[in-house]
Amino acid sequence: MKEMDVVCGAIQIDDKFLIARRSKGADPGFWEFPGGKVEQNESREDALIRELKEELDVDVEVIQYLCSIDDQRENFILHVHAFLCQIKKGTPLLQVHDEMKLVNACELYDYKFQKADLEILNHINQLMKI
Repeated sequence: MKEMDVVCGAIQIDDKFLIARRSKGADPGFWEFPGGKVEQNESREDALIRELKEELDVDVEVIQYLCSIDDQRENFILHVHAFLCQIKKGTPLLQVHDEMKLVNACELYDYKFQKADLEILNHINQLMKI
């Protein structure tokens, strides 16, 4: 079975988090924390910085690691590594998604995420309670 390492960034702006809705490709209509594939010889943090520049045209600072989850699909397994980020430069622009929102941690559960992403939502909510 094919396996792939991917990263996603929970971009925190004040007390809210940026989420984006996939418009096409795999899982259209689902909300996610933007990110993408880790390339060969690339650190997870560097991959996240590159992917968020490509997807949202922003420069980010990776603040901390949140968690890793395994999302088993029909023909492959995604190893998803989530990080908390902040924007250093730029305003997020839609390039590969059709909508984005800023929501409070507790509101994340109101959006249609992949079932495997629930652990990421839980980590964010725990972090915000500290």
